[in-house]
Amino acid sequence: MDLPEVIALRRELIPEQPGNVYIAASLLETDWMDDLRRRHPDAEFIFIVEGVLMYFYEKQVKSFLHAVASRFGGGELWFDVCGTMMSRHGLKPDSLRKHEAQIRSGLSDGHVVEQWEPTLRLIEQANYMKFFRPRWGFFFGQILGRMTRLCCKFSSLLGYRIISR
Repeated sequence: MDLPEVIALRRELIPEQPGNVYIAASLLETDWMDDLRRRHPDAEFIFIVEGVLMYFYEKQVKSFLHAVASRFGGGELWFDVCGTMMSRHGLKPDSLRKHEAQIRSGLSDGHVVEQWEPTLRLIEQANYMKFFRPRWGFFFGQILGRMTRLCCKFSSLLGYRIISR
């Protein structure tokens, strides 16, 4: 799934295959969600939203989470977030330092999402240093990487079970 102009380019470069259908829509719209639910009424979905939500304002993130949770009970939702240390202080990951993109929202505690959307239950909150210790070097990877709460102030991966209503 991506914006229509990105999907148009993707279709030129990598044609769709049976069972691998592209969805041309904004993540913030709900028509694609309703269409997906109509096509697969009994399915349990796993949504992986990667590298997107931090560019939206908190109000938009809450709206997206509610839209997914209200339609896809029984599934899972996984997404990455920038932590509050990054969002509040204008810090950017290495990959964005030379770009104009702005981090507009951040979360350091995955349980906050459960307060926003009661049908979401936190499965796991993992800091990236847990997975890529050698990349960060000895001090950051081996020492700071074990300080989960501190690391989550910078970024983390969140996974939720969507409870059926």
